[in-house]
Amino acid sequence: MPTPLPPFERRRSLVFTAAAPALMPTPLVGADEVLIGPNQPTRIDGNGRYHSIATSAPGTVDMAGVLALLPPTQRRPDVVLVQVGAGMGARVANLHHAPGRKVLLAGDTHHLRAPIRTLVDYALTEPFDLVAGVPTRQHLHWFRRAGCSRVHWLPAFHNQLRPRPARASPRPVAAFAGTLQSPHHPARQRVLGAIRDAGLPFRAEQTDPDGLADMAADAAVSPNASLNGDLNRRVFEVLGAGGLLLTDRLGPHAGLDRLFTEGVHYLAYSTPAEAVEQTRRVLADPAAFGGMRRAGQGRVLAQHDHAANLRRLETLLAGGPEDPLLALDDDPRWTAAATPDPHWRERAARYEALQELHRCLPGLALVGPGVDRDDPLVLAASDLPRLALAPIQEPPAAQQVLLLTAAADPETALADHAGEWVLAADATAAGRAHEALGRFGFARHDEDATLYRLADTGTNLGATAEAGGALARAAKTAAWKRHG
Repeated sequence: MPTPLPPFERRRSLVFTAAAPALMPTPLVGADEVLIGPNQPTRIDGNGRYHSIATSAPGTVDMAGVLALLPPTQRRPDVVLVQVGAGMGARVANLHHAPGRKVLLAGDTHHLRAPIRTLVDYALTEPFDLVAGVPTRQHLHWFRRAGCSRVHWLPAFHNQLRPRPARASPRPVAAFAGTLQSPHHPARQRVLGAIRDAGLPFRAEQTDPDGLADMAADAAVSPNASLNGDLNRRVFEVLGAGGLLLTDRLGPHAGLDRLFTEGVHYLAYSTPAEAVEQTRRVLADPAAFGGMRRAGQGRVLAQHDHAANLRRLETLLAGGPEDPLLALDDDPRWTAAATPDPHWRERAARYEALQELHRCLPGLALVGPGVDRDDPLVLAASDLPRLALAPIQEPPAAQQVLLLTAAADPETALADHAGEWVLAADATAAGRAHEALGRFGFARHDEDATLYRLADTGTNLGATAEAGGALARAAKTAAWKRHG
């Protein structure tokens, strides 16, 4: 059983993070804390003690070099916390040089290149005592599947809440603090663009965290859109400020509905059209939602302020039980991952390819002859909220990804498939379909993931005609016109 940590006021900690200082509570883990990262200034007090250290970005920081820089009294931390996403902006190597408990606070596994594999590989490389996921609860089964032993969920751990007094008469406007133009956020552009284009009172402004809290508290409703099915920090920031949150419904294991109740603490939507109607409903009578604003703020401040988050971390580091609210055992993929999977990397690569399509496209359907909901890839993809599972449809309701299994006849499936994408379920399926994919005009799009994209529509239509698929030919032509 690990020994308890020293009390907060005597605890020494090193925190590596790429986050801007204003976005997180400080000190985060211990009163005697050094913040280290590319967005930190180097600050040294009159006694020669470091409070923060600037690092180059991007780049890997060597723990031995950091310890050599610090005075002797700061070289024996009780806790070393590394908060890093798939971009690896605050990656630390050689953690074994430092004493103390090592914590990986993992984020951003829902976008960027190979995000899950990158962070899982890092978690396996360094001697972390605890891996804690933050915005993507639905991905923690991958860490366990790969062999990480102590994996937990700590949502909003490094969020700085900024409560504001309740507004009896919020302004009749929908307000969003941020930009509508980010290329990483096509879903946000679609949703907020629909609200603006509907002619509803709408305000979008880039501001600092205090400005976000003021906007959320002052406006009748604060629309939010996850980047890619993640429980993002804006959920907690808006609710914590006393705002009325309107956010997208997430997948069943993302954790939103575990922490909050739709219609009690927040409003939700599944499509841009529903977001417009929910906004219209609130703007017609903003005062009617005062109870929901108070309930949402009360829940966040009671269960997700920094004091509560820190207690959870301290309990876990002392070998105690996790908070039942944050348990992962309702996800069957987590339960199944109790036995390490030697093929986790190949499976994660295919999931990541599908996840990236889900981020970019407004509608996505995983189709195929006899799509099996127990297929490992289908189970992994069950957390993508805008992904539908269906047999091949004519005409398609959404952009289709054909899932080719080893049991499927690739010629027949490709002749019927009117979509732009094909994903082979495994290497065997990819090898079996290799020649057929070329004949139907598909080229490899992702070398890691056996993902193929239609490169030549003429070749595809010719091969479809040779296969005797006249109806399929007509359906494909119509689908390609519809999807551009």
